[in-house]
Amino acid sequence: LPYLDAYLRECLRLYSTAPNGVLKEVPAEGPPARIGPYEAQPGAVVWAPFWGLHLSSLNWERPMHFEPERWLGHDPRTAGAMSASRCPLSAAASAIRAATGAAPITATAETTATTATTATDTAAAAIAANAAASTAAAAPAPAPAAASTEAAASTGAAAAAAASAKSIRFMPFGDGARNCVGQHLALLQLKVVLSYMAARFELRLDEARMGGVAGAIARQRVNLTLEVEGGMWMTAQPRA
Repeated sequence: LPYLDAYLRECLRLYSTAPNGVLKEVPAEGPPARIGPYEAQPGAVVWAPFWGLHLSSLNWERPMHFEPERWLGHDPRTAGAMSASRCPLSAAASAIRAATGAAPITATAETTATTATTATDTAAAAIAANAAASTAAAAPAPAPAAASTEAAASTGAAAAAAASAKSIRFMPFGDGARNCVGQHLALLQLKVVLSYMAARFELRLDEARMGGVAGAIARQRVNLTLEVEGGMWMTAQPRA
């Protein structure tokens, strides 16, 4: 089962069901979102196409290779050691997630301490710094009675920024509160159907109809979802 799960995740990484991605708006009431060297102003809409996220060499080692093993024993959202991503799209997803107050990915204290010190984790940290600077410039000096409350809020914001530093590199069903409501059912159905078919048949690409792997890839089309023009023709040889 762990390998089946890794196999499906690698399929979804290389051939995302909805590769156009998601649109996220920087909250109108709040600081700009820092995305690497760029700054998205409040109210700006940021587009993060999943294909760019899933196939970037800044996110993955050998991104165009089909390697289910990369998922074994790793966080399914970040797939391991390259989670402190240098990819602008990954930084965008993490920055908008932090700016909107979405729940960060859970990381261990050791991982958070390590990733927070790397240059690639600037997105969430910059948002917190920008927010602190804006507040300090615009607000009058707090009354002594409010000092403890503001200190607690500042500590909470810093902790959230540090926890958000682990960049998201894999989101085949979207991200945030409005992501795909049917994703868990879809994954369960995929596992049941694939295990049933693989146990009973040896599946091969119909080379004559599809023109080989290169021909099948050339016939990919993106409408709302990823499709293969004319369908994906396979042969099924019953197993002995």
